[in-house]
Amino acid sequence: MPQLPFVLISNDDGIHAPGIHALAKEIAQIARVAIVAPHMERSANSHCLTISRPLRIQKLEPKPYSEEIYEVDGTPVDCVKIALDTILEEKPDLVLSGINRGGNLGTDVLYSGTVAAAMEGTINGCKAMAFSAHGPGQKDLYYETSAKVARILLEKRKDLNLQEGTMLNVNIPARPFEQVRGVRSTTCGNRIYDDHYWRKEDPRGLPYYWIGADSHRFVDIPGSDCNAVADGFVAISALKPELLDREANSQLSRKIPELFEGLF
Repeated sequence: MPQLPFVLISNDDGIHAPGIHALAKEIAQIARVAIVAPHMERSANSHCLTISRPLRIQKLEPKPYSEEIYEVDGTPVDCVKIALDTILEEKPDLVLSGINRGGNLGTDVLYSGTVAAAMEGTINGCKAMAFSAHGPGQKDLYYETSAKVARILLEKRKDLNLQEGTMLNVNIPARPFEQVRGVRSTTCGNRIYDDHYWRKEDPRGLPYYWIGADSHRFVDIPGSDCNAVADGFVAISALKPELLDREANSQLSRKIPELFEGLF
């Protein structure tokens, strides 16, 4: 009998978020699962590491779907990095992140702790996927739908031929599984945020500022993740830990010699 794959699951909504446990329960039917996640919500932490203080790890009570559950008082990337380096006794076959409370569409991937956790797995040589449930209001996000989609993708992971150094960012429409229209390979779209910093006063009369960034508007770009999810499809985008603009860099390589000749 073949050994079950070993999967590390993390997130940015915190160890007690419903999405991570819905994902773990579903994936535990086809894999061995370890959970290492932040002790509190760390949304929009991007690829942040904690370097100014030590990290603390606490092992939590096991669940029927996982004997290894740990909380870390750090960022999502801290969790994956310390799990691979210290906590786990074996390298996982897959690193999964999510299920996030809300979509990670378009430029969200630059801010998302959910995406960053999966990307950290990729950087460390693991196949990785991030899962986010997207729906207006974020009241009923149908995590069970996203969990089923995650399981299907894991079962088809070899056929997907996920290349080394690449992760999948998966956004699932928040609706019953039977109402999901299918799966699309997408580009990253462009969400429109009302990200104004609102000025308030604390009980002592001192000002503070709090960003308000909730929005479900987006630029209509055919083939984008925003469009696909709005139309009821699962959106899958392949991402790499590379910000290099190859076309612009190629132009620079031609221009720089003539522009700076004789100056250095």
